[in-house]
Amino acid sequence: MGRFVDMVEDAKAAELWEQGTSEEPLDITHIADMAVVGVSQCEEFCSSREVCGEHRCICIRDAFPTPEHYHLYLLMRRQYTELLALGIASTAFEEKKMET
Repeated sequence: MGRFVDMVEDAKAAELWEQGTSEEPLDITHIADMAVVGVSQCEEFCSSREVCGEHRCICIRDAFPTPEHYHLYLLMRRQYTELLALGIASTAFEEKKMET
């Protein structure tokens, strides 16, 4: 089930999060681990996502103390998926080459 939150308070929290002033630590290794498995968001209706947007919803803010952490995750996630796709294509190519 999606998350339901106070929309006014959530919008204020999203604005505060956008300022990136949190000093909560988030280890680079933890961000790398999240890049491999991905970060889950509400699959059903989420009032936070509706009010604050997909990249500022409470699911994202709970996982990342600042937008900078989140943007680093997005970069690492994109690179991981690109490398994974390259590895899969390379394996398929090698298997096809062995068949001939």
